[in-house]
This record gives sequence, structure tokens and C-alpha cells, in this order.
Amino acid sequence: MSKALQDFLSRNLDELKQKGLYRKLPVITGPTGARAIINGKSEINLSSNNYLGLASDPRLKEAAIAAAKKYGAGAGAVRTIIGTLDIHEEMEAKLAK
Repeated sequence: MSKALQDFLSRNLDELKQKGLYRKLPVITGPTGARAIINGKSEINLSSNNYLGLASDPRLKEAAIAAAKKYGAGAGAVRTIIGTLDIHEEMEAKLAK
């Protein structure tokens, strides 16, 4: 990165911080459920998408580990480009019943 660009970005970042417009994201460690560790402190969590508590369910964790071992951790590409996974078709068939 050039010095000019670095200086420009630094000035703009400082300006955002001075105006109170710089957003520092909270750091969550561990699973999110009714409570979460946010910035090192246990907090009541009213904003999680884990409203069913599935993220901490041991059965789901084991299934996710097994799927990652078999299929890997990445999507690869959009289904319409490379094709669809057999587990997607299995899930869709079960949901359709």
C-alpha cells in the first residue's frame, strides 16, 4: 500500500472515530444461546438467530462434524454452476413430506 493511500485511510478512520461513527464489533466467544460471552462478559442474548437452541444441540454438532468430514467446509460454488450435493436433495425430500 502506498504511503499516500495509507495516510488517506488513516485520516478518514480517525475522523470517523472522532465523530463517533466508527463501529467496533463486539467479540463473542463460544456458542450463542440465551446467554453469550460478549467482550469477555456473560450477557443476556436477545438477538441470536439460535432461538431454537440448535447451535448447542450435541446431535446437531455431531452431524455437522460428520458432514464437514465427508463434504469439507466450503460450498465450492453455487448449486446451479457445479451441481447439488446429495445431502441437499435428501433434506429437500424430507422437508417436502
